[in-house]
Amino acid sequence: MNKKAIIRIILLMAGILLAAVLIELIMDARSIISPKTTAAFEAAALEEVPDPTGGRERYQHNADVVTPVSGTARQSYEDPVYLRVPLDNAYYNRLVLTTDGSENLPYTVLLDTYSIYGQEKYTEKDDVAVAVLNGGVTEFSDKLENLYLMLDRSNVEKLQNLSVENRFVFHWQRFLLFLALTTAIGILVFCGQLLTKRLDLVFLILGLLFGVSYTFSHGITLNSWDEQVHYTCIYQMSFAGEAERSDAYEAYAGLAVPGGDTTEELTGIATWADSVGTATGTMQKDYPYTTVFGRVGYIFQSLGMAIARLIGLSFSATIYVSNLCNMLCYVLITALAIRLCKIGKQAMFFLGLLPIQFVLACSFSYDAFVNAFLMLGYALFTREYVSEEPLSWKRVIPGLVVLSIGIIPKAVYFPVILLYLFLPKRKFADKKQRILLFAIVIAAALALAMTFVLPTLMAGSGGTDLYSDPRRSAANASEQLKMIFSEPFKYARLLFSNIFNWQVPYYLGPKVWTNFAYAGKYTGTGLYLIPVFLCFLSITQGSMDNGENGTVALPEDRKWLGLLPMKIGTVLTALLSECLIWTALYLAFNPVGAERIAGVQGRYLIPFAYLTMLLFYNKKIRCQLQLKTYNRIVIAGATYIAFQAAYMIYFGNTWYQVI
Repeated sequence: MNKKAIIRIILLMAGILLAAVLIELIMDARSIISPKTTAAFEAAALEEVPDPTGGRERYQHNADVVTPVSGTARQSYEDPVYLRVPLDNAYYNRLVLTTDGSENLPYTVLLDTYSIYGQEKYTEKDDVAVAVLNGGVTEFSDKLENLYLMLDRSNVEKLQNLSVENRFVFHWQRFLLFLALTTAIGILVFCGQLLTKRLDLVFLILGLLFGVSYTFSHGITLNSWDEQVHYTCIYQMSFAGEAERSDAYEAYAGLAVPGGDTTEELTGIATWADSVGTATGTMQKDYPYTTVFGRVGYIFQSLGMAIARLIGLSFSATIYVSNLCNMLCYVLITALAIRLCKIGKQAMFFLGLLPIQFVLACSFSYDAFVNAFLMLGYALFTREYVSEEPLSWKRVIPGLVVLSIGIIPKAVYFPVILLYLFLPKRKFADKKQRILLFAIVIAAALALAMTFVLPTLMAGSGGTDLYSDPRRSAANASEQLKMIFSEPFKYARLLFSNIFNWQVPYYLGPKVWTNFAYAGKYTGTGLYLIPVFLCFLSITQGSMDNGENGTVALPEDRKWLGLLPMKIGTVLTALLSECLIWTALYLAFNPVGAERIAGVQGRYLIPFAYLTMLLFYNKKIRCQLQLKTYNRIVIAGATYIAFQAAYMIYFGNTWYQVI
């Protein structure tokens, strides 16, 4: 690399950084320009008034693009009280409450504002003053004549004082998200060669930036699915001997860590966790049953937590380091998969950058570990499949090992390894080699299957047994299994009706790709772009794999039949895995004899998305776009979705779940 190239790279990086800073400042321009002011009030001095809206409709901020978690759509009050906070029609951007800290205090802010047509309008924002912080902060941006605080009458005495302010705060978490966006724009505009030759490097750069942004945006609160279970195992694994017990650990294990949606609250929660993170004793390791085989997926997170503790970092810092290690593992492995991928490279890039992937990767979970290693396994399998070279054990064995590593934490995916049974005959030197491969694959599949089947068969009878989900007291895996064996055809009808009904919403995205777990679901424009991109990539990807980006096109005589065995294998293995997923949840999560299967989530089908897209891989549909343009569209679309969804969930709404 010559001196001029280095200078250009430095200037580009400086421009990207400056652009991100400018965007952050522009977002708070009104706060910077408007006079700094604070209106402070004692709660006891505030006037109680009737409903100020007079029955008029209240505008819920950003409710049209963010769907809340079920059961948290609106604050509800048994005996609501409205407190009037008189203001002077000046510009304000935040409400700061101080409480007695006895318990969380839910409240609703009603902003008395005007529409663009000068009509009176009330904007409603729900929030919670967190007990451990002795208060809370609600952000907004408007000129206000009055502000009304709505809360339960029983909570009025817990409110001590409040202030309405215009104060500039640099939202560094939001800045990190803008930095990912400006970096993507810089790559799209100035890095043409990178777009065509190193799509994996583009993913690595953007994945790291979005990963860091997602990690710090949700703070140290447990917001993903079942994080308290995963955290407990990771925390205990991070100790060589007995694990330390602390109040902070108890809060995490008991899902009692509060959440926040402002910089002040996120910082305050981290400070609180540090204050109660001192060890008060030790405890024997007691891994939950659900993590017996999932521990492999926790290795990087537990190692990161152990190292952070070893070098003396605070309790909150160990949380961030652990989540960053999980994210780093996901991004690096997925980038390697994109690098090695021979067909469907752009599809793999797009799937890898979708929001759900980072929600899982930036939290306590082994899902990201599973998704990344399975993606790498698919890349190695398809690379071997389309290669004209004879089968080589040096290539096949690593592929089987990588798939096995990805399967072990979630053994219900064990049918995926059977893909190697569908390698074309042309790959084998003789019948003996083919039989040997079949034997190895079947043996590996059976070994992986036993990690899923044996625990179920060993479950005891009567009551809520060991392998039933403890969140459902009516579940009983052994009794449910007896029910299935006694009525196999009726269960088959129940099973396939559930699978059929959920295929489209799970694979095309409304239930999956922009789901931020307990923080809410983004339902804006980006969500509807996802199925468009998935369909577009599925049918046009074949015409892009023409050798220009390091991929190998299928030979002329195999354009149609070349991938047919693999497509058949994909359908069979994916269907078998789905049957196992639904059955596992039926056994562990549903009352005996239930007529529907509850508990299955779209994220469980993420590992099959890439293979499903390859079902439509073809050379007949021609896309006339140049490879650079094609990749530019894919990168821009994936970046927009990853940015917009995170912005609306973390910074553009007030639905943030507070536990």
